[in-house]
Amino acid sequence: VRACYYVATSVDGLIADANGSVDWLNPFFDTDYGYHDFLNSVDTVVMGRRTYDRILKSSKVNPYSGKRFIVLSHSRAIGPHADLFWPGPLFDLTPRLAAMGTRSLWIVGGGSVAGSFLDAGLIDEVHQFVMPVALGCGTPIFGPLRQPASLQLKESRSFPNGVVQMRYVTGR
Repeated sequence: VRACYYVATSVDGLIADANGSVDWLNPFFDTDYGYHDFLNSVDTVVMGRRTYDRILKSSKVNPYSGKRFIVLSHSRAIGPHADLFWPGPLFDLTPRLAAMGTRSLWIVGGGSVAGSFLDAGLIDEVHQFVMPVALGCGTPIFGPLRQPASLQLKESRSFPNGVVQMRYVTGR
């Protein structure tokens, strides 16, 4: 299973503000950063329960309709849109997903989920979009890591509105 973390951050490496909001991204939605092409390239999305709960609060419609929808959670076992709630180790999840037919996985969030995947050596690529905003405090791009992780920059691109896209690969 090929896994990618496609994420927008502030210049100080945060994916959400101190209140958990991503509304600070709204001024940047008028530019095409390749999101739809990326979304079409994945067949499965995975996220933590807090990200899942935020999605449920903000929309009654499944934003990932047509994708296999996985939620990592020790405290929840059912809910709308989700195909699977996974309470176990990530090393056991990827073979399960492969058996379900998953070929490409998007780690939607949050930062601690992405950090867990990175720590486990289960991320192939990171697509980071750095927005020209400093938040000061909030949710970091990766939660606490047990050890440093090396990423290799494969390409970068800047947009007229100040956004910089970087694509990293891991040694996986």
